[in-house]
Amino acid sequence: PPPPQPPPSPPHTRRTLPHDIVLTPTPHPHTWQLTPNPHHPILFDHTTDHIPGMVLLEAAHQAATAHTHPTPTTHPTHPTTLHATFHRYTEHHTPTYITSTTTNDNDNDNDQTPTPTTHITAHQNNTTVFTAQLTTHTPTAT
Repeated sequence: PPPPQPPPSPPHTRRTLPHDIVLTPTPHPHTWQLTPNPHHPILFDHTTDHIPGMVLLEAAHQAATAHTHPTPTTHPTHPTTLHATFHRYTEHHTPTYITSTTTNDNDNDNDQTPTPTTHITAHQNNTTVFTAQLTTHTPTAT
């Protein structure tokens, strides 16, 4: 695989500190390499032989944010629901790629405002290790 590029600027992932960013862009649209800082005090509470699930949840949130808002915005979305499945352990020393697609669903028949749902998949060695669906909401300006 090609070497990772520098991490995106924090506004694209809604993270203000570079060490909080767990994704590195790849040449492919809506695809990132998982590149967490293994010394992060919250995402890694101890040395493990695999990537903690919390890192994959953070990657899903960052990928959904980067996918739905590729440039900084004054009206960011907020996650409202998350459905995640951990299919296999995600190993440290094997590249993991995160991909995203987004669909717009209607909340219900009375509210026709589309609600973006981002579908996240993590692959390692051409095997799905994690999937998630993250639904977001953009607060209305007051």
